[in-house]
Amino acid sequence: MSLLATLAIADQPVKPSDQQSDTKLNTVTVEAQRQTLERQVSAFVSAMAVAPYTETLARWENPTLICPLVAGLPRDDGEFILTRLSSVASAAGAPLGPASCKPHFYIIVTAQPDALLKAWNQRDTNMFSDDSGSTKIRKCLHAQIPIRVWYNATLYTSEGAPLDVESEGPLKRLPRNLRAMGFRLTRDEVRDLTSVIVLIDSGRPKGVTYGQLAAYISMVGPADIRLDAHLGDAPSIL
Repeated sequence: MSLLATLAIADQPVKPSDQQSDTKLNTVTVEAQRQTLERQVSAFVSAMAVAPYTETLARWENPTLICPLVAGLPRDDGEFILTRLSSVASAAGAPLGPASCKPHFYIIVTAQPDALLKAWNQRDTNMFSDDSGSTKIRKCLHAQIPIRVWYNATLYTSEGAPLDVESEGPLKRLPRNLRAMGFRLTRDEVRDLTSVIVLIDSGRPKGVTYGQLAAYISMVGPADIRLDAHLGDAPSIL
C-alpha cells in the first residue's frame, strides 16, 4: 500500500514558562491511497489477463503440476532460469512437479524459431491442442517477435475433475460436465493449462540479462496472458 506522509510543524516554537509548560507534539497525517492502488491493479490485471467472456482465466491447477524444461542454453544458464522460475512459482503458490516429472512447460532458445515450430508441429499433432483456430496458430508460427508463447488448456469441473467425453453419436469426443450446478454466482468449469511453450529467438532479445529473461518467463508462464497488452506506465517486467 502506498502511503503519503505529510509532516505538519507548528508555526511558532514553544516558549517555556515559569508557571506553565505547554508541550505541543508534531502531528503526522497519513493518507492511504488504497482505492487508487486497487483500481490500478485491477486495470493492470484486466489488460493482461486472457479470460473469454464465458470462461475462466487459464492457469495451472491441480492435478496439473508445473514441470519446466529449458533447452538451447548452456547448462549453467539453463539451471539458473529453472531455479529462478521455480523460486517464483513457489512464492506464488503455483504447483510444482517433482524433479522426475514429465515436462510440459517448454522454454526453448533457438536461432531458427520458425523452422523449429514447423518441424515440431509436424512431429507432434497435439502441439496446438487448444481450440484456438487456425488463424491464431498461423500467427504464432510466423510471429516476428523476440519471444512467442503458446498456451494449451482444457476444461475441468470446478472441483478439478476432468470432464466426461461422449463416446458415440453426433457429439462424439465432445466434453460434457455431469457435475454442473447451473449457478450464476459460480462457474461450472475452469480452464486448466496443460502445456505452455515459450519460444525465444536468440537473435532478437538484445541487451537482456538472464535474470530479466527468467522474470519475464515467470510472468507469462503461470497464466494465459496477452503479450501485446497496453499496460500504460505500469512498472512491470512485461
